[in-house]
Amino acid sequence: MTTGHQSYDGQQDDGHLSLIGSDVKNSNDKNKKCPMISFFMRGYIPIAIMAVSIIQICFHILLTQLPTLSLENYLKFQPGELIELWRLVTYMLLHDGWTNLILNVVFQCRFAILLEKRQGCLKVLGLYLIGGVAGAMGSFCFYDEDVVGASAGVMALVFSTIPDIVKSSEKIFDSCRGWSIGVLVLSDVVRNILEIYTNEVVTSWPTHIFGGFSGLLFGFKYFKSTCKIAKSSDSSDQNGMEMNERS
Repeated sequence: MTTGHQSYDGQQDDGHLSLIGSDVKNSNDKNKKCPMISFFMRGYIPIAIMAVSIIQICFHILLTQLPTLSLENYLKFQPGELIELWRLVTYMLLHDGWTNLILNVVFQCRFAILLEKRQGCLKVLGLYLIGGVAGAMGSFCFYDEDVVGASAGVMALVFSTIPDIVKSSEKIFDSCRGWSIGVLVLSDVVRNILEIYTNEVVTSWPTHIFGGFSGLLFGFKYFKSTCKIAKSSDSSDQNGMEMNERS
């Protein structure tokens, strides 16, 4: 009787472990389609872009609470002050309201998670700043107005995701990042069309275009292939699943 009871318990344990293994495998399959979920689960933080976001939030709070400082006049990009080169970057620290700030922070951190993990913090930070400079120059050429906001850097991160996907041998629209890019770009185009139609132009469209285009070029030129990284990550996940099944 005892032997039979132990055998039954062993069968239950085996069945329970197989169910766990199946759940882990299904979870891994989902994460392969959306690697961003995997990095969220592992608690990966985009250090460089997160630090920039914190600085941007601090600047916005400071300027909101102490408007008499007039820092904005020295930091925003002004076409007539092109000789003051720091404005090509410092305008990205300023934002036109909390909505603009929160949207930029959310999108830049969201796209930077996987980019920093695969390409490195310094490379992604450099890409972000180059996008900002390119956006400012685009605004100088086609939009004769003062510019604030980090949208050019955000668009550089967004469009640099395309070469990152290509170099990791992913299919763009098999990845949740690919769909995110499509939705974001479509919404940006629609917003710009509505602003032009209603004669209430708020967005500097050259800033977005030049920032995004610079990110695309930078990514194809300087991003490394991440096929090996993806394969090693998949193999480590597979080894972990096998160890769980054996235990």
